[in-house]
Amino acid sequence: MSGDELLARLEDPELYLVDVRDPDEVADWQIPGVHNIPLASLGSRVTELPEDKDLVLVCAKGTRALQGAELLAELGVESRVLEGGMATWGSTYDQVAADFGGATVVQLRRRGKGCLSYVVGAGSRAVVIDPSRQLGKYRDVAR
Repeated sequence: MSGDELLARLEDPELYLVDVRDPDEVADWQIPGVHNIPLASLGSRVTELPEDKDLVLVCAKGTRALQGAELLAELGVESRVLEGGMATWGSTYDQVAADFGGATVVQLRRRGKGCLSYVVGAGSRAVVIDPSRQLGKYRDVAR
């Protein structure tokens, strides 16, 4: 599952997120609504997983989640993995736009980090306020 797909489905009651990182890692930073079952105990806690939900595993970069998905597959449980893990979530953006007095204001929200930035444009000019490192996002909006 991509970060954009997760973003689109974050409020979906059919989605069940399991973070397989250790509890201290999850406490530092997590996706809203995630359930923490560390990889080391995933096999023994498989009965805690719902059978009627779209199960998506998450970890820091995707490696442990892939191991968890392989383990679950061996136990007959279907799951998917957030591609790139929390690193992907940290660089997933959504946006909203509105027109104000001849200018268009686009708010870009970096969901995993809670950062907000803005592109304000009128005619052929635009300014970016408080950008993050992914400058391509702002170039796309300005176009």
